[in-house]
Amino acid sequence: WLAFSGKDFVHFCAGVSMAICFYLLNRSKERSDQPEIDQAFDHFFSVAACFNFNVLLFSLVKDPWQSLSLALEAFVLLGLSVGLELKRFRVCSYLALACAGFVFVFERFYTTISLVQWSIIVVNLFIFWSFYYVVKLMKRTKLLSRFFEQEEVFLFCAAVILLILTIFNHFAGQYISLSLGLSGVLLIVAGILDKNKTERLGGLILLGITLWRITFVDLSGLDVIFKIITFIVLGLLFLGASYVYNRFGVDK
Repeated sequence: WLAFSGKDFVHFCAGVSMAICFYLLNRSKERSDQPEIDQAFDHFFSVAACFNFNVLLFSLVKDPWQSLSLALEAFVLLGLSVGLELKRFRVCSYLALACAGFVFVFERFYTTISLVQWSIIVVNLFIFWSFYYVVKLMKRTKLLSRFFEQEEVFLFCAAVILLILTIFNHFAGQYISLSLGLSGVLLIVAGILDKNKTERLGGLILLGITLWRITFVDLSGLDVIFKIITFIVLGLLFLGASYVYNRFGVDK
């Protein structure tokens, strides 16, 4: 899955060189005040380093590992953003995460080993959800300042969308509704325990998608009597979920 070429080597050297220049410039800024032109070079070196390493990853790493490598890069950039207290790396991390999500949705799994395929899928989803929880935790502990008011909500929505697309793309048809329903219940429980309204709302949306699929897809081949029984059972389940939600998922 690696195909290192001369062009890749050039991008690697350029990325390392830009990173070294960025490091040296920031070390010099710690010792003395720098003119405004150095601030411009500071931004240029950091962005150029990220760009070259991204190009290197796209060229060097092939399906089905590409999205995973980009997601890991996004996590590294987030760590740099926190460690260096520079928002520009958080912007780069979000861009890398967006690229990872886009590639993951359309990525083709050439491997015939199902364990490898499912490991890649699980790790990708874990990284996206970890991104949301890490950013939310750092906001609570004041380690990060917001780019905009609902930043973590945006990450949560992106993670939910990716979860839904993953279930529809990679799960067998008979397991889609079950997976959506279980995911919705887990999000509601997490939202209740964490007293997070966004997570509870995400869980309710997943349950709504589950109900839609069961009604218009899963029940289409059943006899009328079985449809009636299924609707009664579903009604009881959703009444129970509604009671739990209103009993424990209050106000906040």
